[in-house]
Amino acid sequence: MKINTILDYNSIPIDESFNARIMVTFDAEKSKTKDRKPLNISMVLDRSGSMSGDKLENVKSASKVLTNQLGKEDNISLTIFDDEVETIFSGKCESISHYNNLIDRISTRGCTNLSGGYENGLHLSEELISKDSINRVMLLTDGLANRGIMDTSGLVNIARNGLEKGITTTTIGVGNHYNEELLGQLAENGGGSTYFIENPEDAVSIFSEELEYLFDLTSQNVKVKFIPKNNQVNFDQLNTFKCERDNSFFIGDVYGGQKKHLLLEVKIPQITQLGEVDLGELHISWDDVSYKNNGHCKEKIKVVINVVNPTEFQQVKRNDEVTLQSAFLLISRAKNESIELADKRQFAESADLLEEYAKLIESLNLNDSILISEITSLKERADKLRRYRDNFYTMKEKKRMYYEKEMMYKSKITSYNNMVNRRKD
Repeated sequence: MKINTILDYNSIPIDESFNARIMVTFDAEKSKTKDRKPLNISMVLDRSGSMSGDKLENVKSASKVLTNQLGKEDNISLTIFDDEVETIFSGKCESISHYNNLIDRISTRGCTNLSGGYENGLHLSEELISKDSINRVMLLTDGLANRGIMDTSGLVNIARNGLEKGITTTTIGVGNHYNEELLGQLAENGGGSTYFIENPEDAVSIFSEELEYLFDLTSQNVKVKFIPKNNQVNFDQLNTFKCERDNSFFIGDVYGGQKKHLLLEVKIPQITQLGEVDLGELHISWDDVSYKNNGHCKEKIKVVINVVNPTEFQQVKRNDEVTLQSAFLLISRAKNESIELADKRQFAESADLLEEYAKLIESLNLNDSILISEITSLKERADKLRRYRDNFYTMKEKKRMYYEKEMMYKSKITSYNNMVNRRKD
């Protein structure tokens, strides 16, 4: 994995306080061979009554597609839950036709004991862990937990405990009646991804997308800690990666062929001498899980900036790559704040806020087609919020905005684009 660090301004003016942005980019090459680590996938599927019809049938089809793509070196397990929890199968991927027949027999019934199903899935995954395996629970539900552990903190603790054992969690929400914030927190604390199945037929592509990521997984448990040179240098992240107890940011997984960005905004006090100044050091750690590798890695990167006189600073050009990524994070912030206002039925205020962010981002004068499209989308949403109010801001629209801002905040741009391209309207 390559790690690159860029400042939006590599020089700052003397005798002036200044806000600079540091972009840390994680970039891993896509594997040129089909060799990979064995997978240990534990599927946990909601089979409660609300999953009846196309929802369950498409999820069953997606489960079979996933199982059929695994090899004999991989492990697979399937837990289904309603009021009760049932293990359907668990073991090596050597009896695919038998597994598919068992999947076909699943039917809906009962309520939603999410915690019971989740804990069983983690237990099955733990039983099948090997030295080199990549371990993932895929938790899918369309409803609210109404049996077992139901509070968010209790469920989040389950995800954290799984991660400590080397098992990551991906969550998949179906339909419009589940709690997207709960599933988002489970994925964040479980080190995985979170998805929204808008249409039942999307299940196959989402399961396949997650599996492709696991095939190309190169690094796990990526963490970044910035240690300023002195206590007058303050900073915060512009993303929303989970902050650990040691003040490091948990970036999670890095996949081959995809880039992840962490952006830090650093508040630099007045500096009274010209020349190169040491701002601090980035401490980066990760677990290398690429083929034939399985080690814990560490790297330290010094962050330095040049202090120049005001005349020279006028000739300094900003790095538009850093500014562009910052602009995308501003779009995420706009959507997050807009959701908070729309939830209170303050639709005019929510629309005003989106338009204000659109103007702010336009003022950055960044000539990027994707950014321009996102700005247009902000304006269109603002118009619909103002004109149609809660006829536009439905549970489906809220979930769309939630997943858009979460994926962009977490630098999961490939998943973001795939999600938008799956939409029917």
